Amino acid sequence: MRNISAWGEIHSNGSMFQAGLFAGVTKNIGTKEPMSSPGNRVYGLGTNNESLIRVAPRLLIISGHTRIGAEIEFTGARYGSDYDVNYIAGDIVEVTNTRLLMSMMYSF
Repeated sequence: MRNISAWGEIHSNGSMFQAGLFAGVTKNIGTKEPMSSPGNRVYGLGTNNESLIRVAPRLLIISGHTRIGAEIEFTGARYGSDYDVNYIAGDIVEVTNTRLLMSMMYSF
């Protein structure tokens, strides 16, 4: 199976506030050569993924020795079954997840 993926991150280096953004995507582009049958077994991790996306902006507040951070992470996945001879899924299901992460650090 072949896939294509890209990710990137950008962030600031402020003395009081720092902001950042992570984003990534991957997509299953199927097999290079057609399989003899769509019913062939395929072994691996995440072989039913059609595509994945993650976007995570974050903010860090710095005050003296204390840092407080927050990040919101959005993840979306599309997976399926009923594959064709190039192992491209036909019946696609989409699921999403959003979570908030917070941190506090005191350096001494």
